[in-house]
Amino acid sequence: MTTLDFYAKQYVELTMVKLRYDPIDVYFFVDRPFWKRESLDFNHEYKFAPGTPVPDYPARSLQEILQESIKLAECLRAYQKIAADVNEEMRCTYLLEHTENLITRTRVLLGEKMSYDEMTAGCYGLITPAFDYSKFDGILSQLDQVLPSGGTLAERISDFRRKTLIPRSGLPAAMNMAVRFFHDSAVKNMGLRDENMPRLRYRDLHGTEFRQTLFGYDYDRFDWERTTALDFPYDLDTLISVSCHETDPGHLTFLTFRCMAMVDHCYPELGLNPQYSPSGAFIEGAARMGIELTLNTPQKYLDFEREVIKLAGMDEGILSCLPVWDEYLVLSGYGKLEAQRNVWDGRWTREEAVAFLEKYNFLEPGCGDRQFDHMSEDDGHFTSHDFARDVVRDYMDAKCGTIQEKWDMFSLLCQVPLSMKGIQDKTFDPFRFNTYK
Repeated sequence: MTTLDFYAKQYVELTMVKLRYDPIDVYFFVDRPFWKRESLDFNHEYKFAPGTPVPDYPARSLQEILQESIKLAECLRAYQKIAADVNEEMRCTYLLEHTENLITRTRVLLGEKMSYDEMTAGCYGLITPAFDYSKFDGILSQLDQVLPSGGTLAERISDFRRKTLIPRSGLPAAMNMAVRFFHDSAVKNMGLRDENMPRLRYRDLHGTEFRQTLFGYDYDRFDWERTTALDFPYDLDTLISVSCHETDPGHLTFLTFRCMAMVDHCYPELGLNPQYSPSGAFIEGAARMGIELTLNTPQKYLDFEREVIKLAGMDEGILSCLPVWDEYLVLSGYGKLEAQRNVWDGRWTREEAVAFLEKYNFLEPGCGDRQFDHMSEDDGHFTSHDFARDVVRDYMDAKCGTIQEKWDMFSLLCQVPLSMKGIQDKTFDPFRFNTYK
């Protein structure tokens, strides 16, 4: 075992021990080249069965996790100065940035006060610039011009939102097509194995949009099962997100490639993917980019929406409004980010944030309180998803000249010790890493 292997195991252990206090953090963990689920030691009531069984690590208090993480970061900083080669240098930087994320997240759990930007910089390696609020007013003006007339703009937005909901009877056909479509894109453009297509099932789940179970894997062959909720209010945007972002070439593709890299390099840290981490921000942002790379023109996106609408038995009359509506949904993510940041920093009260979001219909008027509380359960969500998508897009635009080069870059970034700080400032060079292939 090398020194960095020892430090990596420490990082993995401390992150997994923190789950006791932060149960939504780790959504993927594998620690061996292959594994098969052989017992019913999972529960379909949970949204995600995240991989191999967790070792029986010694318990720690949050304060002990913090102290050990600070010491680990000091060791990694010292080791950076004597790294033997480029791979060790990049691996050490990865471990240090992820240990700093562990330190920041632990401090948040301990109740330490910090600004929103300090929190996202520590957890994700990202700071979202101030947003131009005039864009929110601008998109409302565009909606006012394209949405069907009748009633106030707020009423017309609410009415159109209902028209984008997918009927229960049409959800399986639409979801089956969409998952297969995006999976085929990952097979064609990233070399994912076709056999990794998840099994798709449907039933009422009483509140959550889907549940997912990993039944086993062998290096690059993964056996996933996805149960989609028939009683969840799927709209067009959510269906596209779940069929790509949450599947292929999104999360499931990333997790497959990370497992392969863990085995190829014997880096245990690559078998762990915490939500509140730079790699967590990358996969959230890159998974959304998977949609853009597959549907890489406005016409392709609209044609795909048309196919979903037909299969689902929806009103095709909404198609003419969808380009502006889709832009509105993108901006709504930034509206929610600003509300979350201003409440976190104490500039707005919760009531002021809800009023702001309801003003633009980013939250449904009359339901804003409940919806705001739900979105506030995930600290920094809109930085690690919406802003991270734009960071990854800007990086690819700067580094790649063609769509295929972007696909190749996406594949490579999934398999190397990456730096979100370096991706945001465009200094990160994944080609420096020797992948031994």
